Amino acid sequence: MLSTGGKKEAAPPPVPGKSALEQVKDSVKFTAGSSEEEQLMGSIKKFIEEAEKEAKH
Repeated sequence: MLSTGGKKEAAPPPVPGKSALEQVKDSVKFTAGSSEEEQLMGSIKKFIEEAEKEAKH
């Protein structure tokens, strides 16, 4: 029998009144350990902010 590595966590149940984007932002913690990772996290945050702006229009 083969098994795969890694720990699987169950997704949190949907929260009434919260959009999927808000739920993702709450569940994903942005932490970076190097300048490269910080740049990546910055670009991801910027992408999320732009997506939120577009969703509101």
